[in-house]
Amino acid sequence: MRFGSLYHTYQVPQWALRYVDYQSLKKLLKASRSQDVYDTLSQELAKVEQSYLPRSKELVRRTFDIQQAASSQSDEHVPSLWDLFQTLRDLQWFGYVNYLALQRLLNKLGRDQDDDPHVQRRLNDQSFVRQHECLESLRSIEALLGVLNMSSNWQPPLHLVEAANPVLGGASEWTPKEYAGLRGQWRLMKDTPETAFSTGGGSYSISPVQTLPSGPPWLSDRTNKIDRTQGHILVNLGASNLRNPKPAVDFMIVPWFEQNVTCLQRGFALEIDVVGGSGAPQLVFLPILEDLTNQPTIFSSPNPQEAKIIFRLFRVQDYREPRTDHVGSGTAMLSTLRDCLATKHESLVRDHTIPILAKDTLDLIGSVTFSFLIVTPLAHPTIPSLATRGFWKDSRGTEIVGHRGLGANTTKQTSLQIGENTMQSFLSAVTSGAACVEFDVQLTKDLVPVIFHDFLVMDTGGDVPLHSLTCDQFMHLNRMQSPKGASRVGNSVRRPRAQSEDRYDDYKVQQLRHRMMYTEEGLRSEVKGNLRGFSIQEPSTTLEELLIRLPEAVAFDLEMSRRDTCASCEEISADQGLSEYPMLWEAEDRDMDYFAMELNVFVDTILKMIYRFGEKRSITFSSFSPEVCILLSMKQAEYPVLFISKAGSVPTGDIRASSLQQAVHFAKTWGLAGIVMLSDVFVLCPRLLLYAKGKGLVCGSYGDLNDDPECAKVSLRSPFAPFIQAEAGLDAIMVNKVRLFKQTLDKTGE
Repeated sequence: MRFGSLYHTYQVPQWALRYVDYQSLKKLLKASRSQDVYDTLSQELAKVEQSYLPRSKELVRRTFDIQQAASSQSDEHVPSLWDLFQTLRDLQWFGYVNYLALQRLLNKLGRDQDDDPHVQRRLNDQSFVRQHECLESLRSIEALLGVLNMSSNWQPPLHLVEAANPVLGGASEWTPKEYAGLRGQWRLMKDTPETAFSTGGGSYSISPVQTLPSGPPWLSDRTNKIDRTQGHILVNLGASNLRNPKPAVDFMIVPWFEQNVTCLQRGFALEIDVVGGSGAPQLVFLPILEDLTNQPTIFSSPNPQEAKIIFRLFRVQDYREPRTDHVGSGTAMLSTLRDCLATKHESLVRDHTIPILAKDTLDLIGSVTFSFLIVTPLAHPTIPSLATRGFWKDSRGTEIVGHRGLGANTTKQTSLQIGENTMQSFLSAVTSGAACVEFDVQLTKDLVPVIFHDFLVMDTGGDVPLHSLTCDQFMHLNRMQSPKGASRVGNSVRRPRAQSEDRYDDYKVQQLRHRMMYTEEGLRSEVKGNLRGFSIQEPSTTLEELLIRLPEAVAFDLEMSRRDTCASCEEISADQGLSEYPMLWEAEDRDMDYFAMELNVFVDTILKMIYRFGEKRSITFSSFSPEVCILLSMKQAEYPVLFISKAGSVPTGDIRASSLQQAVHFAKTWGLAGIVMLSDVFVLCPRLLLYAKGKGLVCGSYGDLNDDPECAKVSLRSPFAPFIQAEAGLDAIMVNKVRLFKQTLDKTGE
């Protein structure tokens, strides 16, 4: 999208009136003489400087005062530091966006008329462009926060203006707790009391919840324009793994004295092009100062695996002709970057660094770091002709989703547990009142989709990924728990109507537990799902069997990702364990191998099964993996897709999974139907649910708090938000206690 169409989204809401009037100046540029335009630009420049300078001086003074007061290293100053840090970041962003608008206007003017170097020099010398004092204050606060053991973990406020939603009122009414929840500051959200920083002490009213528009809400401009008969290559500059950050372009020989350039005419630019595909080359000016994760360069190709990506580096002497001074190039052969593993597998490490060689001498002058995602076309003869609705309703009713059927198996054993992700568990969930059943799908080595949660199969006695076992091997491990005398029917096990366990059966169960003792998850004392002794063990099943045997009226939430927490995260216990499709940061935390099933093979195999047997069923896809969500949105438009996020509760290496703000931005960018968040953020900050709903997204929640009816019903700890999740507009709540929650919602009339 063009800068002008996004300009309003770049603005910090409380200073919206102090920004350059970009659209009016563009119109003036087309209709007036150059001197009139330069005069108006000078006036706009002065307006911005007059807004920036006094705020900057005041914040510098506050920084000095709080540094003196916080010398005792007391935690009581953390809220003030946090508030000051965010304000400084907003001011820094205010200055940069105004500079970018003015610089673009000057560049447009220079293309059509004579340059005025005086105005350019004035712009470069402004305090809101140089930002020396603001940067020094930010460094001081970051250092002090580090001393106080509080990570700032700031995210650019590029889309923070979305918070000024008419459903919620102006952004000035937001509390620091809500800002922390929005930006994924988990500790601050949980530790900040509602009354801290309260300016007015008044109540916050909530307008009626907006209903979703009729028709499939998950179709966006980007996904509608995609030619699904072609393959695609998505290229992102810079490192996608935030745990191992690298610059997009690293200059080794060429002097690069202006890492913080204020004039693009004295910088460099990188062009991204493709050989073996089609699509306009994209020119990116350096350094890259904004997050481009959701703005990849997209090329189409009939055979994307064999394409080559070309990176050309230019020294920009004249913005009007940026490609005249070619400095060097680098080439990435995608097939060689992907063929390091066995067929149908791929590395979880998506960042690649290649050299840039000088055009004339072929000397090494630098390197470019990038990531890419290949999307192959899905060929299947029975694709449904009409898009299907998701399991949610357009009304305000909150639907109950049975987590892995009737509920995930745990060691707590506070209620009856039927083996998770089994046919009996799904039937029991529907009988108990669930509108939809959620389950986890994985592929075996021979590409059979099976219903199983854990990525590692503990039954083997080792840390064996499920994708390294055939379907027969996996089913055999499951049958080993069955009582003596049980008979096999297909992939299922039929037990006699009346049968009790003898000592031999008990011995087999104990032997299995001992075998799993030294597995990665066994050492963490995690229970294996569908384990005899902890649950009523049932036969495992395949996706095909599930689609055929369960009534078509049963809606599916088919999860195609994985849930995990890092070993160091002590607060979050929901859905611990490796599952479905791993992500790099999870593999790092669990010391796993950094490879998994190739994404297109994984997604295509499951989609083909759905198209073959599930055409008349209400099916929704969901995933923790952004890449899986992207593939699902680009390969098909028949079924809605939900992005699942832990909302910043664990330190991921992917910015898209770092906060509610980023989850909303990602879902809207890629045309997803909605988001499913860890429920803590909606329980502690119910108005954030309205923020996401105001963007036209379906919203669901999951997690340990959803096992407590009071947390799902009332947020007792929040005096500013005494609203149940259902009243705030929650579309779906994923629970382990289906019957209990059905009764709770029925009593409240929801």
